[in-house]
Amino acid sequence: MSERSSTPGTEKLAKRPWRLHWLSCLVALLALGAVVVIVAPVDVSQRAYPKVFTRTSPQAIREYRCGWPYHYATVVRSFGGPGRPAVSNAITPTPHRVRWLDSNAWPFGADECQWSMSGLLAGLSLLIGAPLVAATVCEVWIRRRGNRLRLTIAHLLIVMTAVAGCFGWTAWHRHCQHGEMMAIARLQQAKVLYNHPSAIFGPFHYTGSSDPFQSNWEALGSELYREGVRSEHFAPKWLVRLLGSDAMLPHCRHATGVVVDPSQASDADWEAVARLPFLKQIRLTGNLSDGDIDHLRRMTHLRSIALDEKRVGALAYPRVPSTDREKDLSRLATLGRIESVELSIKGVTGELLNQLLAMPRLRQIKIQGLYVTAEQRTELEAFRDAHPELDIEVRF
Repeated sequence: MSERSSTPGTEKLAKRPWRLHWLSCLVALLALGAVVVIVAPVDVSQRAYPKVFTRTSPQAIREYRCGWPYHYATVVRSFGGPGRPAVSNAITPTPHRVRWLDSNAWPFGADECQWSMSGLLAGLSLLIGAPLVAATVCEVWIRRRGNRLRLTIAHLLIVMTAVAGCFGWTAWHRHCQHGEMMAIARLQQAKVLYNHPSAIFGPFHYTGSSDPFQSNWEALGSELYREGVRSEHFAPKWLVRLLGSDAMLPHCRHATGVVVDPSQASDADWEAVARLPFLKQIRLTGNLSDGDIDHLRRMTHLRSIALDEKRVGALAYPRVPSTDREKDLSRLATLGRIESVELSIKGVTGELLNQLLAMPRLRQIKIQGLYVTAEQRTELEAFRDAHPELDIEVRF
């Protein structure tokens, strides 16, 4: 057998086996930059920092969690006043601002900082491991081709398949969003959607006069109903952090909840509601009929039902209490796929709640006690304590 002829690339590789190709170095740098942008900046979620303010104190103090998917630090920043950033720049950033270009998105220069060793180790592992893996894969691929960049038809097919997959994913989201817009426009024209002048936040009413970040870490924007519709962003979290804002992927925002007045809904309107593919919750501001329950039963993707009252003004009270909502509770018990029930109606008692226990997938009940007496309040608290297997939240 004749010896295999050597090439200049293989001769250099034999003399310097540990020398990386320039493309491998470039891939490693790109991977390192991408991982830094994804892992290091602060999370968008925030909460108010409980502290007594004085005249010389800042206008607002916020806590932020740094890092994703593991939080490696919690930082405290103050806003407003001499020598401090403006409140609006950090607490309510513009939707199209790239998050990692904002100086407030990094843990440097914080007023206080608390580090997490487990999060730091996990973040460093990603920062080191991802570039090494990317460079190793690229180097192995190049060396198998004699240290030359030579593409085959198989490589071109792989690249074309990946690009086509990205375009297909985008087109699918755009198609779903267009169908949602058509369905919502129909519901708004028929006045089926209950359009309150202020944003509605679940059973516990939220308005602009209160702080949505007081009690938890989660960003509550996805829980607000505006013009009768709640929307969420369905792009992968790592992609959103890489691009810096979910506004870079507007086609990935879909309707996940609607506020419906059943008294105004026809069969065609319910069919329009059923065409919302990402719908998770329906809030009902009126009495249900047996036909309405049949439509809800056919929505196999629905996971949460809320019974609410029509609200007057910008506050949670007063509301317009409707009658015979007790019958709606018994009708809801026939929906087998519902996992969460929210109640903001008059006349909720422990006896009525027992009917919901027939729902096989029920995991959560949220109750805002409206117009309850001291005896009814005691009964609702007793029901909560008697069922520890359920996540029951009661507010009065």
